[in-house]
Amino acid sequence: MVVLISNEQITQVGNINCNIQHAIFDWEEKTQGLLLSGFYYGYFCTQILGGFLALKFGSKWVLGIGLLSTALLTFLTPIITRTGGSTWLFILRIVEGMGEGPTMPALAHMMARWIPPHERSILSAIIFGGGQFGNIFGPIISGILLDKARDWAYVFYFFGAFGLFWFTLWSLLCYSEPNEHPFISKKESYT
Repeated sequence: MVVLISNEQITQVGNINCNIQHAIFDWEEKTQGLLLSGFYYGYFCTQILGGFLALKFGSKWVLGIGLLSTALLTFLTPIITRTGGSTWLFILRIVEGMGEGPTMPALAHMMARWIPPHERSILSAIIFGGGQFGNIFGPIISGILLDKARDWAYVFYFFGAFGLFWFTLWSLLCYSEPNEHPFISKKESYT
């Protein structure tokens, strides 16, 4: 791994010459693996709780608050990384995972409420395919931001802001149950 601490150094990463302006952290592969896996430790721990909360309080807020917490913690990632190092970043990643863990059970609960049984297979494929869309375009957008901003922290600020924007729309436009929606008739609501 290439690690530079000073400004404006040129280095070669693979076959590409890179102009690095900001610090890159010198973490061993083991540390990098722990940092990447920390999210999933937290994510795993809150799956069952997420299903319970979705049943008790409704899917809208369980899913929404889970993703809101991830967006807010994404804003903190550069600050925690620069001030607290890998240990605090690992803890932050676990907490991010704990916030997002309830989202899949809440999404499944919401889909069961909103999607008629005869349409569930195709709409589920579209919904879960959207997640893969994010996995494809997230790194592309990150690369563009890194190229333009020249500071890795802006990637986290962008996705944190996008999460806040999403949560605002979600709060205004989403309902846990079809019968809660003000514009859906009894005929449209199959529940």
